Amino acid sequence: MKKFFKEILLLIVAVFIVTNIISFLRAPKLKIDTIKYFPKNTQIVYFYTKWCRVCKMEKPAIDKVSKSLKVVSVDAEEKKELANIFKVKGYPTIFYIKNGKVLYADMGYTSAFMIKLKSTTLSLF
Repeated sequence: MKKFFKEILLLIVAVFIVTNIISFLRAPKLKIDTIKYFPKNTQIVYFYTKWCRVCKMEKPAIDKVSKSLKVVSVDAEEKKELANIFKVKGYPTIFYIKNGKVLYADMGYTSAFMIKLKSTTLSLF
């Protein structure tokens, strides 16, 4: 019985990894030099709005992640030009950045664990 559960768990993890790799490969690549807009060592840019319920759910995860990663939070209503430059289509949107280049964008709720996992995984690229 334990072997069955281990196999199921491994299958779930494999599916999770494959879907993330596929979504990473299908993600639009933004050719934006983020150093023009944010500090040089920025790792995550988080676009949100005050009225968005999902953004309010995401806030604790962003706060938790900001203890170990350099996170810049942007109110998309106050900085509409910046949101347009980054082609933000929904809230919340998280951009993963390495060396001033956008590697990947995530829209919708993402847990703190997933943000850290994606940030460390994407830093390998």
